[in-house]
Formats: sequence, C-alpha cells, structure tokens
Amino acid sequence: AAYKDLKVTSGTVLVTGGGLSTYDNQVDEIAVNNNWMGLAFCKSSQRKLAGLLHARLKPDGIMVGTVVISGPVRMGGGEHATDPEEVAQKFWEIHVSRSSSEIHLGSLEPLSR
Repeated sequence: AAYKDLKVTSGTVLVTGGGLSTYDNQVDEIAVNNNWMGLAFCKSSQRKLAGLLHARLKPDGIMVGTVVISGPVRMGGGEHATDPEEVAQKFWEIHVSRSSSEIHLGSLEPLSR
C-alpha cells in the first residue's frame, strides 16, 4: 500500500544516516577505538539500501533521500554539533529539490582525537 501511495503522490522516503557509514580509514579507526563497529556496519548497510531504493524508485517518481549526520545533534548546535532544525531543513531541501539523494552534515572531528 505504501508504494502505491508514494507513486500516486510522487512521495519522498527520508532516512537519517550517520557519519560512521563513510568509507574512510579515519572513520574506521574511530569506530574500532570506540567499539562502534556494529553501528558502523549497520549505518553503511542502511546508506547503501537507501541509495539502491533511490535508484530503483526514482523512475516511478518516488524520491529516497538520506541526511548523513556526522557527530552529535543538539538544540542550538554548538561546537561540532548539528542543530535539529538544520537536519529538518535538509530533509525539506531533499523533498522539494529532488536533485540530490544524499546530504552531509556535521563532523566526526572531535571523535578522532
């Protein structure tokens, strides 16, 4: 039922991902050093699934978009943090523009120390 509704309305499926999904040696070291290997694996799988769904559903007018957030999310943002309002704005941007299936926010910088 969801597919039919999404197709009729040219709907959007939105996914929040994490920076641990990034293929990068430094990110891998952060995951290992913090015992987050399982989380990194799950987030990279989720990111791949969202990309595959985007490729499969785009011809049907359905948008699948991911906001990849590296680092913490906290009201007001702050040093190395992303404000949830910014996350919401990026989701809206994906939905309205339909030009990019993935947007990145934040930084894993404080975790690499």
